[in-house]
Amino acid sequence: MLLACAVLFVVTSLVARAYYLERQKLSRAHFDRGQKLAFDCNYRAAVDEYRVALSFSHGDSNDQVALARALIELGSLDEAATYLGELYQKDSTNGIVNLLLARIAAREHRSNDAAALYYRAIYGFWPEAGAKNRISARFELIDLLAKAGDKNRVLAELLQLVSEAPDNPDVEKRVAKSLMAFGSLNRPAAVFREALELDPTLPTLSAGQRQQRARDLLDRTLTLMESCTFGSGNPQSGQAEELSNAAKKLLSSQHPGISEGFTPQALALAEQLWKTRSAICGPVPDTQKPVAIVLAKLSR
Repeated sequence: MLLACAVLFVVTSLVARAYYLERQKLSRAHFDRGQKLAFDCNYRAAVDEYRVALSFSHGDSNDQVALARALIELGSLDEAATYLGELYQKDSTNGIVNLLLARIAAREHRSNDAAALYYRAIYGFWPEAGAKNRISARFELIDLLAKAGDKNRVLAELLQLVSEAPDNPDVEKRVAKSLMAFGSLNRPAAVFREALELDPTLPTLSAGQRQQRARDLLDRTLTLMESCTFGSGNPQSGQAEELSNAAKKLLSSQHPGISEGFTPQALALAEQLWKTRSAICGPVPDTQKPVAIVLAKLSR
């Protein structure tokens, strides 16, 4: 009796295993056909293949992502969002899921949602080619911001790209192309170069260079605050006055050489001053655009 039960168990396990493997094989075959069709831009036929693949795989994430991609290309945004929403609930850090949700939001003209999702994609998890995919996602974000006419944020994102991918010829070419898209290359390029020279977060800087740039940035931000509140008659809030005094104290306390903790304190104060100044005074003069770009990058 025991032997018969053991034999039955083994046979059942083998049959179940064979059934599972056959389903996986069929799922893979339909997925591969879908991929070929999608590559040829035959998205409607690709969707059919992905649906069959998904029916065999019982919710495989790769099948769902591929199906969502094809549905987006067909304009079936609601259905694509449904599949992606299921995956997002399982893992909100998934880079490709956030990227596709960002594309849906962009197509639906939900610019703020799209930008937030692009950031989640940029800083999310990518199992393969993480650096390449993050750069690509940031360029998509830049296109979104450019269409909205947000030049300061575009330049801030370009600055971030150069920071994260130094000495990358492909990135440099695409950054130059993005600058040219502004129509008048000279002024945006000059602003970008000045912002690059002011940015204290570039990975190629020494500790001393970062500290000096942080000091310069804080000093220029403080000047912008004071010229706005004192020079124009705008009322300075208690918070603005407190931040200004803290900045002056920090700047006057620095001694020659590298001061431990100075750089992060200076950057934090500059960011707070900038946000407060923006709330009181609005946009900065064109001559101070580089400061605005660097601070926009820091405050993301």
